[in-house]
Amino acid sequence: MIVFMYQNGNNPSTIADKFGVARRTIISRLDARGIDARKKAVEWTPETDERLKILVLKGATVDEICAEFGCSKNAVYVRISKTGIGKLKRKMDKEKPLRNGNSESGKEKKL
Repeated sequence: MIVFMYQNGNNPSTIADKFGVARRTIISRLDARGIDARKKAVEWTPETDERLKILVLKGATVDEICAEFGCSKNAVYVRISKTGIGKLKRKMDKEKPLRNGNSESGKEKKL
């Protein structure tokens, strides 16, 4: 669970708070599983900005972009905002039932 959370952009402090343990405990557990620590910050260059732009235009999710650059979701959102690249596409959730039992895409017509 902690590996999944870390690989999806959560930092060790956030994970530690969730489980009620010390930050160092999370870092030790990740290290024991061979998970490399993310870089503290991405060195944004014209080349990395271009890679980011290509990923965004291809429809990559924020999780995929974080994995590519080894950074947090926040770093991706901030860089996209600063460069004016565009907006990330949201993952389409599976059809969810509405409160009245109907589905979002197949709303029943009332007679």
